[in-house]
Amino acid sequence: MVFLRNDEQIHYEIACSIVILAGITDYLDGFFARRYHVVSALGKFLDPLVDKIFVLTALIMLVWLHRIAPEIVILLIAREVLVTGIRAIASSEGLVIAAGRSGKIKTVLQMVGVGALILDDIYFGLDTHIVGIVCIGISLYFSIISAIEYISAYLQVRVSHT
Repeated sequence: MVFLRNDEQIHYEIACSIVILAGITDYLDGFFARRYHVVSALGKFLDPLVDKIFVLTALIMLVWLHRIAPEIVILLIAREVLVTGIRAIASSEGLVIAAGRSGKIKTVLQMVGVGALILDDIYFGLDTHIVGIVCIGISLYFSIISAIEYISAYLQVRVSHT
């Protein structure tokens, strides 16, 4: 947020670098947790939650910078609140619903889209604004699909535990 408040391209490049670093470390964390079998219920809950806070904060800042339509961000926030609510209800019932494949695709697309929208310039012949809007648009599709999957998974897990 600090770097996005300063209207200089170098600050946007630093912010984009932070998004890239966050994405890489998030991937590595999950990879090593699965590889060395150190996956925990707490990690399954907190990792997606932290991802949501990080990405949504950046998206809100991008609305402030007039780089993305507020309606898109509102839809993404509504999906995240819905899914987080379902996961919290499941957790209170002793159930864990891990992130599915479409949710992970959504997160990757949002990270790429956010990074590109932060840059909002031409890099390597690509208009990063267009790249960002396309990635966020596709992520919206995966957001809806993964929300449906979370609801379905919760209902299946709940039925099987009764």
